Amino acid sequence: MGILSSVWGVLDSADRHVPPDTFGSCFRIPKVEAMTTALTRLSTWSGLLAGLAIAVIGGLEGFIGETAATSFVIALTPALATPLLVALHTRQARASGRFGELAFFVNLVGLGLYGGAAFALDMVVYYISVPLAAATKVALFGSAAVFAIGSVMFGISMLRTKVFPAIPTWGYTLILAVFAVVGPLPHSPIKSALHVLSGTTLIWLATSLMDRAPQRAPALATS
Repeated sequence: MGILSSVWGVLDSADRHVPPDTFGSCFRIPKVEAMTTALTRLSTWSGLLAGLAIAVIGGLEGFIGETAATSFVIALTPALATPLLVALHTRQARASGRFGELAFFVNLVGLGLYGGAAFALDMVVYYISVPLAAATKVALFGSAAVFAIGSVMFGISMLRTKVFPAIPTWGYTLILAVFAVVGPLPHSPIKSALHVLSGTTLIWLATSLMDRAPQRAPALATS
């Protein structure tokens, strides 16, 4: 405990005596701001790719069914969508307040869990015919539930800030939650339609990041 207290004291002291215009100070650093802009652009394009893959491949599966090739592409989309989620939160962070931070956290964790589940389903389970164990099913649907809850929460935070267009924001709030729940289920026409709607929602939100300048909220929300 004595060592930890000493280390914490040094860190706290260093944090309270950070020179201006250095990392950790209250002043913005131009290089960090430029890097953030570059990362936002990369995240936007990553989200566009994710949305296109989900919409196009999902729609294609409605006609040809699920194949090894389509499963491979769909398995990669959660990873591509993750940077978009970060960019969306960054764009509205000043106006979203504490609830927005919590919503982003839950959605990010849920997307990580759901992405792992989707990868396992499309890259592993697709190639085996052995029935899944009960614990595996619980894990898959549990991951989907966390992602669904996080999507609803983050969608509500976007609706509150009104930074993004209303239609894709409502789509994120409602469609992605349903999409998450049916994700672990077998392929069906309804599942294909949800792929198309979810992908379109991501494309719309990603495009809005290109069209809109960063929002300058006058004050942070407290709830």
